[in-house]
Amino acid sequence: MRARAVLLASALLTLASGCTLPRATLGASTIDGAGPNDDGGTIDAFRPPIDSAIDAPGSDAPASDAGADAGVDAPAPVDAGSDAGPPVCVPTTEACNLYDDDCDGTTDEDTCGCEHREQGGHVYQLCPAATGFDAWGRCTTLGPGYDLVVIDDAAENDWIKSWTTYEWVFLGLDDFAREDAFVWTNGTPDTLHLFGTGEPNGHQNENCVVTTNGSWLDFTCAGTERYLCEGAARTTPLPMPMTETCDGRDEDYDGAIDESACACPTFVFDHHVYQRCTTGAAWTDARTACMAGGYAMAVIDTLTESQMIGHALPGGSWSGLNDEASEDHFVYESAPGEPISMGNHALSGHFVSWAGGEPNDAGGTHAENCVWVDGGGNWYDFACSRSYGYLCERDIR
Repeated sequence: MRARAVLLASALLTLASGCTLPRATLGASTIDGAGPNDDGGTIDAFRPPIDSAIDAPGSDAPASDAGADAGVDAPAPVDAGSDAGPPVCVPTTEACNLYDDDCDGTTDEDTCGCEHREQGGHVYQLCPAATGFDAWGRCTTLGPGYDLVVIDDAAENDWIKSWTTYEWVFLGLDDFAREDAFVWTNGTPDTLHLFGTGEPNGHQNENCVVTTNGSWLDFTCAGTERYLCEGAARTTPLPMPMTETCDGRDEDYDGAIDESACACPTFVFDHHVYQRCTTGAAWTDARTACMAGGYAMAVIDTLTESQMIGHALPGGSWSGLNDEASEDHFVYESAPGEPISMGNHALSGHFVSWAGGEPNDAGGTHAENCVWVDGGGNWYDFACSRSYGYLCERDIR
């Protein structure tokens, strides 16, 4: 994933504005979610509508006391709507959407399938064990506005410590994009740096972060632990849902993106939506299939993303990388004019994960022009006519 995407917590605003995330724009793609709801997506809470009513000017006429017994001037009428207060809550069935649907003063209780607590206007869900890869998508599939927790200060960290004690719990912090440059899910860099003694120490093999008894550790994203989701409680419900389509938006406002609307199941990882297509296809056919809905074949920007693809399709997957146009000049099909690898050497600013001896072009026959990713995230050049599963990817809109 090229440049880190905007925070999940702002995805609805992104959705409403039609802007794409600040990552290289991607075309069609497919991937599955491994979350409890399988299909993932991220969306921010809408801001409460601004009251557009303008108070009418006061109607008091000037005093006209014509004599000593003139009547007292009538008071100005009360401005209509000026003291209306917050919208009246109309009870409905409670849902996992960061809104107090049943008007009982508690938000999302017993609706998200996780252990629920509230603090400082935020709702927290401590969810069952999952890999770090899966936790990224699973929080967003709880409902629009949820994401892995962002710890804003030491007080919040202490509160989480009192809840989870010595349990290991995934946080919304990672160094996917650049080693040791830890960034929260909302796109802000970590300034607290509450890592334990000797941490972080895992280098590129440990890009996720867990907390235990208030101390943070960098941890492999393939590890399995509970994870903590967070969202800000809403004051107004979401707009009326629309029919979901395969376009990188969450039209039905359920937290999942493009679910059941694309050719393959979808999931979210690091603020991008993927389709996971397990039915084998030749590389060119996979490319054509990904283009539906503006997806592209997967672009792999970090070791963690390469490992995630291996996790999503352990039997192997096509990527969008190929050297069809010029031998040993590897480009992504969504950016054909930007070589990222000359043979097995990454060009400046780009990432590669070639397996030993790759690419080898089958002994120099120029017959292997497409790049396949194995279950460990390693790359191989293969003949494009082979049939494999594939992942498609795009920005969340």
